[in-house]
Amino acid sequence: MSEYLSLGHMEEVNENSVDVKNEHFYIPHHHVIKESSLTTRLRVVFNASAKSSSGVSHNDTLMIGPKNQDDLSAILLRFRSHSIAVTSDLQKMYRQVNIENEDRNFQKILWRDNPSSPIKTYRLCTVTYGTASASYLATRVLKQLAIDESSNFPKASEVLLHNCYVDDVLFGADTLEESEKLIPELQELL
Repeated sequence: MSEYLSLGHMEEVNENSVDVKNEHFYIPHHHVIKESSLTTRLRVVFNASAKSSSGVSHNDTLMIGPKNQDDLSAILLRFRSHSIAVTSDLQKMYRQVNIENEDRNFQKILWRDNPSSPIKTYRLCTVTYGTASASYLATRVLKQLAIDESSNFPKASEVLLHNCYVDDVLFGADTLEESEKLIPELQELL
């Protein structure tokens, strides 16, 4: 959670401020430890499906959105059709997408950095894994970025539009030189 704070992915809520609408939702969270993981041993899990006292969960109120990625089998077939294969992972993909300030109250959490500290209220500032709309929002942002920047990064935009599956980018080139030109273009676009 300290990483969330340091990266600006969550912000402390001033309990003394008056919120006009006062609409909010607290999302329960806990950690999961995966001993075998080389990259993320400890992961925070947000349970937006947990029911509130009214019997409604945060996920019950969210629109899921349509599927907006190419079929995985089509992506894999395109990937395998090239002489040179390139893969990439979009690091912390969901957390790279900010949500509107007025929507952040629906992603409140309670947290303290150690057991002797007082519990404080925070708001998650980015798309949160565990919310029903997370996958759609994050992948839709990638699509929009590709569309908006297609004149500046034509080849990289095509990769984002048709060769991403969630946070994995799978593409290829027919020559090493072609792949060496495309990789920095994709990095700059992202």
